[in-house]
Amino acid sequence: MRVLAVLLGVTFSLITGCASIVTGQDQTISINTPNCKGAQCTMTNPEGTYYVTTPGTVTVNKEYGDLVVTCEKEGIDPFTMQVASSTKGMAFGNILLGGIIGAGVDIATGAAYDYPSQVIHPLDCRTPQQKAAAPQSGQFDEKAKMLVDLDNCDAPSFVFIDGKDEIYRTRCLDGTVGVIACNEEECRPVNTSKSAGKTTDDTLPEHVDEVQNIAREYNCDESFHNTDLSPQGETWMAKCPTGDFLVIKCSQGSCMVTK
Repeated sequence: MRVLAVLLGVTFSLITGCASIVTGQDQTISINTPNCKGAQCTMTNPEGTYYVTTPGTVTVNKEYGDLVVTCEKEGIDPFTMQVASSTKGMAFGNILLGGIIGAGVDIATGAAYDYPSQVIHPLDCRTPQQKAAAPQSGQFDEKAKMLVDLDNCDAPSFVFIDGKDEIYRTRCLDGTVGVIACNEEECRPVNTSKSAGKTTDDTLPEHVDEVQNIAREYNCDESFHNTDLSPQGETWMAKCPTGDFLVIKCSQGSCMVTK
C-alpha cells in the first residue's frame, strides 16, 4: 500500500563509521498530546521504559519491537497505542555501501530501525465547551489525500489544530492509523500506529513514583527512563535542563542519586 510506504518512510542521513553507516542505536522522539497539555506518558519497548510530560522529548533505544505509548492525566482515562518501528531503506543500502557485515551490525543492534521522530497522541481532556468551540473542519483535505492509498485506506479526516498544523487521521484496512500534519507549505506524515491494550503493571518498573519525586527535587523530571531492571534493583537516568543526566538507583524499596 502506498500509504504505508509514505507514512512509514523516514528521513535518513549518511554518517561515517567503520562498523556501520546507519545512524546509531539511540533516537530522540518528541511526543505531544495537543488536546491534553501536561499529560504523563509512559513509553515502553523491548529495550526499556521511558517517561515524559507532554509536550516533551525523550531519548529511546531503537528496537525492532513496537513502542507502546500510554498517556494519562488526572481525571482522564489513560489511552494506549503502539507505534511501529520502521526498517530504514538505508539499512538495505548499507549492504552495498558498507558491506554485508556492516548491515548485520546495524540490524543486530537496532540501528537499522527507526521510530517516528514525532508522536501525536490522541488523549483528549478538553471540556465539552472547548470541544464545541474548536474548528470542526480543515482546509487541506485534498492535500492530505495525496499521501493516502484511497483503495485501502479511508480519506483523511480533520481532527484538530496543533499550532500552525492541521492534523488529519486515516484508517487502513489492516488496522493501521496514519496521522498527517498539513499547513500552507506542506502535508507530511507524522506517525502510524495501532491501538493497544493497557500495559499491565507487572511489565513496568516498581519505583516510578519515587524516581519522579527525586528527579523533581533536582529539576530533572522533564523525561526519565529505566536503563536496568533486574531482581537486584533498578537504574534510572533523568534528563536535567543543563543536558546532563541524573543517575538514580533503586533497590529494596528505596532510591538514591548516584551521580
